[in-house]
Amino acid sequence: EFTDEDLYFREVELALQGYIYPGVRAEFYPVLEVEEGKVEIEEAFANFWTLPFNSSLLVGRHRIRFGLVNPIHQHHRDYVDVPLAVQNFLGAEGYIDEGINFSVMVPKISIPVELGFGLFDGDKSLAEEEEDNGSRTLEIFESEPVEFSDHVFLAKINTNLLILPNFDISMGYHVLWDGNGTGDTAIHNGQFSLRYRFPNSWSKILWQNELYVADVDN
Repeated sequence: EFTDEDLYFREVELALQGYIYPGVRAEFYPVLEVEEGKVEIEEAFANFWTLPFNSSLLVGRHRIRFGLVNPIHQHHRDYVDVPLAVQNFLGAEGYIDEGINFSVMVPKISIPVELGFGLFDGDKSLAEEEEDNGSRTLEIFESEPVEFSDHVFLAKINTNLLILPNFDISMGYHVLWDGNGTGDTAIHNGQFSLRYRFPNSWSKILWQNELYVADVDN
């Protein structure tokens, strides 16, 4: 049996990525859950990068582009544990769902502003439920991850300001809500980042913050 003190392979992930057409990139991530001995499809999507009006469209099953941490695969993060805020609002593995994500850069303004919209299935809004004796979700607020009762919608706005040649500020606001007709369930996300890139180097200093707020009936 596995305990938190053991070092072991939790999962083995295969990443298949490539361009299937100029401007169209496909990604496919089958995952072997070693402890459970089964293979699941974590992500499978196509990204259309070069649509008109400087826009893009992502279609398929993917980590929802909500907030700063959720879109990043766990092995790409600079830390091992899933942040407690993500666990308690989105589930032990974050939010992975099937749907579409459209984004466009606002034209004819002096600063870069990205607008995004998404529509998702909602039935798969939380990661696989684990048994009570194996759950890695820490209920530090005596609450469970937010559940959606219908299709889920996403709206977001992001901007990036270059303050100095190697120093920039990023800000954004994202909101997820379900389509149950009454608007009872929503998750808000505000974010702020400072990034300094050292001249003539790949190194950087990044300070980023996220604030989650859940608006849930009952």
